[in-house]
Amino acid sequence: MANADLMRDLGTPDVHEAAADALVALGAGGVELLVRAAMDEESPVDPRWIAAVLVRIGDAGFDGLLQELVSASTDRSRRQVGFAFSHLGAVALDRYITALSHPLPLVRREAVRGIQH
Repeated sequence: MANADLMRDLGTPDVHEAAADALVALGAGGVELLVRAAMDEESPVDPRWIAAVLVRIGDAGFDGLLQELVSASTDRSRRQVGFAFSHLGAVALDRYITALSHPLPLVRREAVRGIQH
């Protein structure tokens, strides 16, 4: 399945799970696609679904979101990536605690939100 098809299917309820499984199987390649979707202001994919798949991928998912959060260039992309970043759940708690000492206030703020969630 093509990458564009995976992302389209991730936003389609009846095939969402199959697309999520395929993205997890891609590992780091899946992270890149998901983070790009999180940054895309026009993306039809719910950020909660993006976060859920990134959690399944593991540390690479957290790292990909962190990198994009740092490099986000618009307010909307910062909000979208920040939302996904702060909704990774309890599995990311140790990583959120480490992010509290990040030099960028945006990262620290989203880490606090992640801990709160």
